[in-house]
Amino acid sequence: MKFLILFWFILSVAHGAIIDVGGTGGGGGGAWGTITGNLSDQTDLQTSLNGKANTNGTSNRFVWYNASGVLEDHPIFALGASGSMNSNFPIAPDNNGAGQGHNYSNYLVRPLQNSPNESWNMNNHTIEIDPDSTGFDIGTNGQVGSFFNLYFKHLGTSDIGQYIYLNTGADVGNGTDAISVNGYSIVNGFGHFYDNVTITGPLQGYGFQPLVDDGAFINQSTQAFYDASNYDTASESHISFNASPNLVEIKNNHNYTGLGINANIDDFTGNAGYSGVSVTGNLGTFVTGGYNGVYVNSNITDVDNAYGIYVSMDNVTSPNKKAAYLDGDVEITGSLAFGGALSIGSLTAFGVLNPVVDGGGNPTTINSLVSSITVPANATTANADVIGLNTAALISVGANSAITFGPLGVFSSLALPTVIETHTGSTLPRVQGGVFALNFAGTSTGGTVDEAAAARFVLIPNGITTITESIGALIENPFGNPGTTNFGIKQLDAERNYFAGTVESVLGLQLKTSGAQPTCAVATRGMFWNIEGGAGVADVLQVCQKDAANVYGWVTK
Repeated sequence: MKFLILFWFILSVAHGAIIDVGGTGGGGGGAWGTITGNLSDQTDLQTSLNGKANTNGTSNRFVWYNASGVLEDHPIFALGASGSMNSNFPIAPDNNGAGQGHNYSNYLVRPLQNSPNESWNMNNHTIEIDPDSTGFDIGTNGQVGSFFNLYFKHLGTSDIGQYIYLNTGADVGNGTDAISVNGYSIVNGFGHFYDNVTITGPLQGYGFQPLVDDGAFINQSTQAFYDASNYDTASESHISFNASPNLVEIKNNHNYTGLGINANIDDFTGNAGYSGVSVTGNLGTFVTGGYNGVYVNSNITDVDNAYGIYVSMDNVTSPNKKAAYLDGDVEITGSLAFGGALSIGSLTAFGVLNPVVDGGGNPTTINSLVSSITVPANATTANADVIGLNTAALISVGANSAITFGPLGVFSSLALPTVIETHTGSTLPRVQGGVFALNFAGTSTGGTVDEAAAARFVLIPNGITTITESIGALIENPFGNPGTTNFGIKQLDAERNYFAGTVESVLGLQLKTSGAQPTCAVATRGMFWNIEGGAGVADVLQVCQKDAANVYGWVTK
């Protein structure tokens, strides 16, 4: 108890207050013992105290002059039933315009000499529990204590101004003289949990958890945390929020979340929206640096599933929901996989070859949805083979240009080469460079298709370009016939083939009709049939024709 009185005496004198620690009566009291120093004994001390204030004889009282100059005294503390020290300071605002303060300190540091190893701390409190390791329990049923537990309470009917918890600030420099400052820390949380300490409660670094009833009104925005720095000079790296913990392990069935956003909002009124992460701002000119709205670059040793950005819209009910909305160009250097449907409103995937080059016998390729291939005017280019891996090609041939091709020759608006590698003993039943399939679903219930073509080739003339030879489909093996037997076209099914024009064959037309000869009728009218003779028997060539009596029969030619 005497320690508390002495501590409060020192603190109060520093604050400009006066303490009366005498007993009842005119400031006397029991013997205090011997006091050394400037004051020879307790009588001198008491006399000095009596000369500074008139006490009213009540012990343990705090005395000061109020704003009106009237001397007041109040109890400075009282011991409660639990032994705690409780202060009770009545405050009576009198509208004198002056700022009021409680426990207000203003230290003027004027060093006598340079003191680089000296520091000054205000309100530096330390509580050390069980310094003698006696092993007692304290506060284990709840909270053992708290530092700077500030609580503002207003349950009355008065309107009040803004109230601020822990308002820290620093004014450094006079704007003229050059000085240096070794950093500036507003709030730091440090500590060390040693071995064999079990932490049963949460570790919370910063919390903002006010409770606002539904009958209260909020007319201003809420910012639980903000960085509104205002620098008028160049800054080095600036991090508004830094989450870089060093963790040995995350326990099973738990996660690490660098930024957790789990807002529970009952309703959005009018055109109110929601932005889980909003990246905006007015940025100046970048010289050689880059801009990343969201940057993901992690070092991961091994993981089953790794997603730089994972978005799930399964729990969103909306006729227009998208996992991502990107207004601008998108560049993808890796593979692209789609598990669902792909809808493209306007696609730009433009590859440019300007000009065509001499590939030295190897074709040049363009890997793009749309290719732009240009032969400049007056250009002479050899081996200008080009494979356009695209769905459409825009080909521009300049005036007076001269180009030659290798085996592939002509530009193609769609070329999908397949490279086949075989090894000894391997068997591949079938390989196909391209397959066109029309699939008529078995769930159809009817309907009529007038014409079904598995593949169709359309050449559109412009009336200007001279085309010496127009070819609907060209089949050739410029590197030699790869098979033992080679067919340009092989019709596997026994369907008829129709040619609206004449059929021209450079090497002749071969009929192999060793099977059963069909009946000559309207359906086979004009068919040629070669009857192959056996050993010593000549072949016979017949054609199905109708005579003047309208009778169909095979006629030998």
